[in-house]
Amino acid sequence: VDLGALLVELFAREVRAVLVEGGGEVHGAFLDAGLVDRVALFAAPLLLGGRRATPVVGGAGRELKSAVRLGGFAVTTMGDDLLIEADVVREPRGA
Repeated sequence: VDLGALLVELFAREVRAVLVEGGGEVHGAFLDAGLVDRVALFAAPLLLGGRRATPVVGGAGRELKSAVRLGGFAVTTMGDDLLIEADVVREPRGA
């Protein structure tokens, strides 16, 4: 699916916001295409991991220089969890 074309079609139908729910590959595809303005992440009081742990998002960003930068944070406590909302920071062209 051409994600950019999908969003153009949705905009033509007067859809102005889209909530993307899915796994790391779905989220990574939207991030890699530059189609994300804001993210919402939940953090639970648990540490999960291991040598073969799945990253939060697929696609680019395995190294610090290609990581997606976030800013404009809002943090909300929800029971024992935290909801972290943030804007995707776009790097200036040529940076």
